[in-house]
Amino acid sequence: MAYGKIVADQIQHSSEGTVGTQYVVSGSAKAWNHYHQIGTPASKDSFNISSIADTGTGLATHSFTNNMGNANYQWGGNMTNNTGTTPAGASDQCGVLFISGSYLPTTSTFALYTLYVSNTTGGGGVVDVSIVSFSINGDLA
Repeated sequence: MAYGKIVADQIQHSSEGTVGTQYVVSGSAKAWNHYHQIGTPASKDSFNISSIADTGTGLATHSFTNNMGNANYQWGGNMTNNTGTTPAGASDQCGVLFISGSYLPTTSTFALYTLYVSNTTGGGGVVDVSIVSFSINGDLA
């Protein structure tokens, strides 16, 4: 089988205009996941995620199908808990996603904690939630 490459500075759509290829290569998400964390984590939809491991309460480790070029990629995400239950008795809460020094990003995996913060008690903690979404931008290996 012969392999080749296409070299282009722009991609043009017939009715929507053009975009420079550097935006497609450098500006597109290289991985993303929308998953349920309660019980056994399960992707509802994803890109470049081969598996999810439940590695503790509020913690899931995602393996990439294609590795990142380095561990300095950018990520962002959100979470919600639409189960009708409130974790640890908090009546008002907001969710926070974070990574920990124990589970820093690598070129092959990305671990993510979900944390609730209670407005009424001033406390909070890690908790499994019903919906988590994140995306990762950076260079593939």
